[in-house]
Amino acid sequence: PARTIAGLRRDVAMLVVMHTQTDCPEQLVYCEVTGCEVQVKRKDMETHEKADMLKHIRLMNARQNTTTETYRIRFPGFLGPVPPVWKSRPFNFQGYNFVLNVEEGRLRGTKNISLIRDPSSLHPGDVSFVLSVEATDLHAKGTVSTRPRHALFIAWQSERLRSAAQKTWGTLYLRLCLSAPSSFCKPVLVDGSSTQPGIQPDNPLPGHA
Repeated sequence: PARTIAGLRRDVAMLVVMHTQTDCPEQLVYCEVTGCEVQVKRKDMETHEKADMLKHIRLMNARQNTTTETYRIRFPGFLGPVPPVWKSRPFNFQGYNFVLNVEEGRLRGTKNISLIRDPSSLHPGDVSFVLSVEATDLHAKGTVSTRPRHALFIAWQSERLRSAAQKTWGTLYLRLCLSAPSSFCKPVLVDGSSTQPGIQPDNPLPGHA
Protein backbone atom coordinates (compact mmCIF):
# COMPACT_ATOMS: atom_id res chain seq x y z
CA PRO A 1 0.00 0.00 0.00
CA ALA A 2 1.07 3.57 -0.70
CA ARG A 3 0.84 4.54 2.96
CA THR A 4 3.12 1.66 3.97
CA ILE A 5 5.67 2.53 1.30
CA ALA A 6 5.61 6.19 2.36
CA GLY A 7 6.08 5.13 5.97
CA LEU A 8 9.06 2.94 5.07
CA ARG A 9 10.61 5.81 3.14
CA ARG A 10 10.25 8.10 6.17
CA ASP A 11 11.81 5.44 8.42
CA VAL A 12 14.75 4.97 6.05
CA ALA A 13 15.25 8.74 5.74
CA MET A 14 15.21 9.09 9.54
CA LEU A 15 17.81 6.34 9.90
CA VAL A 16 20.02 8.10 7.36
CA VAL A 17 19.73 11.40 9.28
CA MET A 18 20.50 9.67 12.59
CA HIS A 19 23.51 7.94 11.02
CA THR A 20 24.97 11.19 9.66
CA GLN A 21 24.43 13.01 12.97
CA THR A 22 25.91 10.34 15.26
CA ASP A 23 28.04 7.72 13.44
CA CYS A 24 28.95 8.63 9.85
CA PRO A 25 32.76 9.05 9.61
CA GLU A 26 32.34 11.34 6.56
CA GLN A 27 29.98 13.79 8.31
CA LEU A 28 31.32 17.26 9.10
CA VAL A 29 31.31 17.90 12.85
CA TYR A 30 32.40 20.80 15.04
CA CYS A 31 35.36 20.74 17.39
CA GLU A 32 34.04 20.57 20.96
CA VAL A 33 36.61 23.06 22.31
CA THR A 34 34.71 26.31 22.93
CA GLY A 35 35.90 29.05 20.60
CA CYS A 36 37.60 26.74 18.08
CA GLU A 37 34.59 26.32 15.78
CA VAL A 38 36.59 24.21 13.31
CA GLN A 39 34.64 21.73 11.19
CA VAL A 40 36.24 18.46 10.14
CA LYS A 41 35.03 15.03 9.15
CA ARG A 42 34.23 12.87 12.16
CA LYS A 43 36.99 10.43 11.20
CA ASP A 44 39.53 13.30 11.23
CA MET A 45 38.61 14.78 14.63
CA GLU A 46 41.41 13.02 16.51
CA THR A 47 43.97 14.34 14.01
CA HIS A 48 42.59 17.88 14.44
CA GLU A 49 42.76 17.63 18.24
CA LYS A 50 46.43 16.61 18.11
CA ALA A 51 47.42 19.16 15.45
CA ASP A 52 45.66 22.09 17.17
CA MET A 53 46.51 21.20 20.76
CA LEU A 54 48.40 24.47 21.38
CA LYS A 55 45.54 26.48 19.91
CA HIS A 56 43.10 24.68 22.19
CA ILE A 57 45.27 25.40 25.24
CA ARG A 58 45.36 29.11 24.35
CA LEU A 59 41.60 29.15 23.91
CA MET A 60 41.05 27.52 27.29
CA ASN A 61 43.45 29.96 28.99
CA ALA A 62 41.74 32.93 27.33
CA ARG A 63 38.36 31.72 28.62
CA GLN A 64 39.45 32.54 32.17
CA ASN A 65 38.77 36.24 31.48
CA THR A 66 36.26 35.82 28.67
CA THR A 67 32.64 34.77 28.50
CA THR A 68 31.90 32.47 25.57
CA GLU A 69 28.52 31.01 24.67
CA THR A 70 27.47 28.86 21.72
CA TYR A 71 23.90 28.90 20.38
CA ARG A 72 22.20 26.52 17.96
CA ILE A 73 19.48 28.49 16.20
CA ARG A 74 16.91 26.70 14.06
CA PHE A 75 14.37 27.88 11.51
CA PRO A 76 11.79 25.11 10.87
CA GLY A 77 9.97 24.99 7.54
CA PHE A 78 12.79 26.77 5.73
CA LEU A 79 11.87 25.04 2.46
CA GLY A 80 8.24 26.18 2.60
CA PRO A 81 6.70 29.53 1.64
CA VAL A 82 9.32 32.23 2.08
CA PRO A 83 8.41 34.98 4.58
CA PRO A 84 10.02 38.44 4.27
CA VAL A 85 12.13 37.80 7.37
CA TRP A 86 13.00 34.74 9.44
CA LYS A 87 13.57 36.02 12.98
CA SER A 88 14.91 34.10 15.97
CA ARG A 89 13.60 34.60 19.45
CA PRO A 90 15.76 36.96 21.53
CA PHE A 91 18.64 35.12 23.19
CA ASN A 92 20.72 36.29 26.12
CA PHE A 93 24.48 36.86 26.24
CA GLN A 94 26.10 38.38 29.33
CA GLY A 95 22.69 39.67 30.43
CA TYR A 96 21.91 41.42 27.12
CA ASN A 97 19.58 40.34 24.31
CA PHE A 98 20.45 39.60 20.69
CA VAL A 99 18.34 38.52 17.67
CA LEU A 100 19.39 36.64 14.54
CA ASN A 101 17.49 37.34 11.30
CA VAL A 102 17.50 35.71 7.86
CA GLU A 103 16.04 37.79 5.03
CA GLU A 104 16.25 38.25 1.28
CA GLY A 105 19.52 39.82 0.20
CA ARG A 106 19.97 42.77 -2.09
CA LEU A 107 21.71 40.58 -4.64
CA ARG A 108 19.47 38.12 -6.42
CA GLY A 109 19.75 34.57 -5.12
CA THR A 110 21.25 35.57 -1.77
CA LYS A 111 20.03 35.83 1.79
CA ASN A 112 21.35 38.15 4.48
CA ILE A 113 22.09 36.80 7.94
CA SER A 114 22.02 39.61 10.49
CA LEU A 115 22.97 39.64 14.16
CA ILE A 116 21.22 42.54 15.90
CA ARG A 117 21.69 43.89 19.41
CA ASP A 118 18.34 44.42 21.15
CA PRO A 119 17.91 48.21 21.60
CA SER A 120 16.10 47.64 24.91
CA SER A 121 19.25 46.07 26.43
CA LEU A 122 22.27 47.25 24.45
CA HIS A 123 25.48 45.37 25.14
CA PRO A 124 28.14 47.93 26.20
CA GLY A 125 31.14 46.45 24.39
CA ASP A 126 32.37 44.79 21.22
CA VAL A 127 31.26 41.16 20.86
CA SER A 128 33.25 38.68 18.79
CA PHE A 129 31.30 36.07 16.86
CA VAL A 130 31.68 32.96 14.74
CA LEU A 131 28.65 32.05 12.62
CA SER A 132 28.27 28.88 10.56
CA VAL A 133 25.59 26.87 8.78
CA GLU A 134 25.31 23.24 9.82
CA ALA A 135 25.79 20.61 7.11
CA THR A 136 27.83 23.08 5.01
CA ASP A 137 31.26 24.71 5.01
CA LEU A 138 29.71 28.20 5.25
CA HIS A 139 31.15 30.19 8.14
CA ALA A 140 32.08 33.76 9.01
CA LYS A 141 33.73 35.51 11.93
CA GLY A 142 34.10 39.10 13.07
CA THR A 143 32.98 41.63 15.66
CA VAL A 144 29.67 43.33 16.39
CA SER A 145 30.53 46.90 17.40
CA THR A 146 29.03 49.07 20.13
CA ARG A 147 27.14 51.35 17.77
CA PRO A 148 23.45 51.51 18.78
CA ARG A 149 21.42 48.74 17.19
CA HIS A 150 24.41 47.79 15.09
CA ALA A 151 23.70 44.79 12.89
CA LEU A 152 26.23 42.64 11.17
CA PHE A 153 25.13 41.44 7.71
CA ILE A 154 26.49 38.33 6.00
CA ALA A 155 25.30 37.46 2.48
CA TRP A 156 25.15 33.78 1.57
CA GLN A 157 23.68 32.03 -1.46
CA SER A 158 20.05 31.05 -0.93
CA GLU A 159 20.59 27.70 -2.66
CA ARG A 160 23.36 26.77 -0.22
CA LEU A 161 21.04 27.47 2.71
CA ARG A 162 18.17 25.52 1.15
CA SER A 163 20.51 22.62 0.44
CA ALA A 164 21.55 22.58 4.11
CA ALA A 165 17.89 22.57 5.21
CA GLN A 166 17.11 19.66 2.89
CA LYS A 167 19.60 17.54 4.83
CA THR A 168 17.80 18.19 8.13
CA TRP A 169 14.10 17.70 7.29
CA GLY A 170 13.52 21.25 6.06
CA THR A 171 14.96 22.97 9.14
CA LEU A 172 17.86 25.40 8.77
CA TYR A 173 20.35 25.15 11.63
CA LEU A 174 22.79 27.97 12.35
CA ARG A 175 25.54 27.79 14.95
CA LEU A 176 26.59 31.04 16.61
CA CYS A 177 29.45 31.49 19.07
CA LEU A 178 29.68 34.81 20.94
CA SER A 179 32.52 35.95 23.19
CA ALA A 180 33.41 39.12 25.08
CA PRO A 181 35.42 40.15 28.16
CA SER A 182 33.81 38.92 31.37
CA SER A 183 33.86 42.49 32.72
CA PHE A 184 30.84 43.25 30.52
CA CYS A 185 28.66 40.66 32.28
CA LYS A 186 25.54 42.19 33.77
CA PRO A 187 24.86 40.99 37.35
CA VAL A 188 21.71 38.93 37.69
CA LEU A 189 19.31 40.29 40.33
CA VAL A 190 17.70 37.60 42.45
CA ASP A 191 14.90 38.59 44.85
CA GLY A 192 14.58 36.93 48.22
CA SER A 193 11.81 36.80 50.78
CA SER A 194 11.43 35.99 54.46
CA THR A 195 9.97 32.66 55.55
CA GLN A 196 8.67 34.23 58.79
CA PRO A 197 4.95 35.10 58.85
CA GLY A 198 4.16 38.79 58.79
CA ILE A 199 7.54 39.90 57.41
CA GLN A 200 7.48 41.28 53.87
CA PRO A 201 10.52 41.78 51.60
CA ASP A 202 11.81 45.32 51.21
CA ASN A 203 10.66 47.33 48.23
CA PRO A 204 12.98 46.88 45.28
CA LEU A 205 15.42 49.65 44.47
CA PRO A 206 14.40 52.01 41.65
CA GLY A 207 15.11 50.42 38.32
CA HIS A 208 15.38 46.93 39.79
CA ALA A 209 11.72 45.95 39.86
